[in-house]
Amino acid sequence: MQWRVRVLAGQDNASSRCSTLFQFFLTISLAALCIRYNKPQHTENIMPPSRYTASKTQAQGRPGWTISFRHPLRTDTKGKPGLKMRRGLGTTDADEAERLTAEMNSILSDSSWWSAAKRSEAERTFSAPITAAFYNEIQAGRPDPWTVRDEHINLPSAEDDYARVLFVGTTGAGKTSLLRHVIGSDPDEDRFPSTSTAKTTVSDIEVVLAEC
Repeated sequence: MQWRVRVLAGQDNASSRCSTLFQFFLTISLAALCIRYNKPQHTENIMPPSRYTASKTQAQGRPGWTISFRHPLRTDTKGKPGLKMRRGLGTTDADEAERLTAEMNSILSDSSWWSAAKRSEAERTFSAPITAAFYNEIQAGRPDPWTVRDEHINLPSAEDDYARVLFVGTTGAGKTSLLRHVIGSDPDEDRFPSTSTAKTTVSDIEVVLAEC
């Protein structure tokens, strides 16, 4: 957009000075307006690669290491890219966990890896836990686990006089502990489902009990 301003100066010095001063402030205001007007009003819906980083974590009382990162191709509950992911690294060695974390950061910092078609190449370049953590959720043709379960286990529904119960509560409220009691996990011998002071049950889980 272009702006054209014409200021008519008066005949006397006072009028001329006022006109010059008015023109100066008008020019500054229009320049600021032009900058604001011409500034792009939209941004890409994908966060830049520099905003995606991975870090290794270790839950209190647990020897194994996990990796936490935001997935650039998965959306969060608000529909924005960058769903927070947490996956086990399958190691108790801190140095190995650091090396695997560096591999994930290599993927996150280079958007050319952000495609399911790059999985085969990634498997030749990076370790198995890293490629699985990044590509499993975006792999084309990946079967829906709920559909697979329905094909093999025909669970009763409300039409069969069965009810579904949803445990709701904040972190640490005791949802998993209650589930342990329901399914009969031994508090001394069983460690399933996992519980700790950190978030441990961050992925979908389904427990199916056979009728006795």
